[in-house]
Amino acid sequence: MSKEITTKSLMMGALFIAIVTSLTFIQLFSGPNGGLVHAGYIALFPIAIVFGKNYGAIAGAFGMALFDILSGWASWAPATFVVVGLVGYFTGLIASGGGNQKVNLLALIVGSLISISGYFIYNAFIMGFGVESALISASGDAFKVLVSSMVVIMMIPSVIRTKNQISL
Repeated sequence: MSKEITTKSLMMGALFIAIVTSLTFIQLFSGPNGGLVHAGYIALFPIAIVFGKNYGAIAGAFGMALFDILSGWASWAPATFVVVGLVGYFTGLIASGGGNQKVNLLALIVGSLISISGYFIYNAFIMGFGVESALISASGDAFKVLVSSMVVIMMIPSVIRTKNQISL
């Protein structure tokens, strides 16, 4: 059974893409191999947890890939589209509305592991940087998703309340 695409769902998807892209531009610092530690996951994780797998996948894939294209990291855009799309999808699939903090934590862990392993594979084997360089990059990726997860786990109740108040 297919779900109808409405003006509201298109607007919400576009808004979530814009939010993820905007927060990804907030650079916390550069990693040892030039990788970026940014605030994009602080937007993506609550979107996926509270609004679900479809919005999570769309916001993650398009939002962060758009950042890559706009900021000179275009060679990373295909990997970002796939990896972060999967992060958003599986985080949203597991959390399923965000009502249970233990399940939210599990969703954040799974999403984080997808991000770390996805970029590790891309760095080591597709970009050809090798396993050692990919491991160094993975440490920055791990830090990024760990900090984001700690912030997000505290945000979820407020995001749920806001969603309910504005009936989204």
